[in-house]
Amino acid sequence: MKRAVSLVVFVLSCNLAIFASHLVDGEQLVTQCKMYVQITDGSLQSPTKSNFVNAGKCIAYVQAVVDTYQNLRQSPLIPKRALFCVPDEITGDEAVRITVKYLDDHPEDLHYAASSDVWTALHKAFPCPAK
Repeated sequence: MKRAVSLVVFVLSCNLAIFASHLVDGEQLVTQCKMYVQITDGSLQSPTKSNFVNAGKCIAYVQAVVDTYQNLRQSPLIPKRALFCVPDEITGDEAVRITVKYLDDHPEDLHYAASSDVWTALHKAFPCPAK
């Protein structure tokens, strides 16, 4: 098992340089997510195709982070210590709004990878109960 984890870490680190120039940061994500909120709230008059594309990128990204985390928690290769405990009934819309609020309240985190910002926002909103 230790060998499998080492292999995964090695492969990911080798590919990190390739993906680094394509990573979405918090600033990009919050811009897209604010567009999503404006569209879903109906406060954006005459949204363009580009507005819808950016809103779609936001909801897809945030939902992918949530789904990935929940799947990793079920993996035998990942320690069972939870970073956050998202309720089963959370919607993608709620996760987006939590992320936007967190990034509005913590602009100093906008330079981090967007996935890290989503995880941090959800961790703050849904800490796991102490055991």
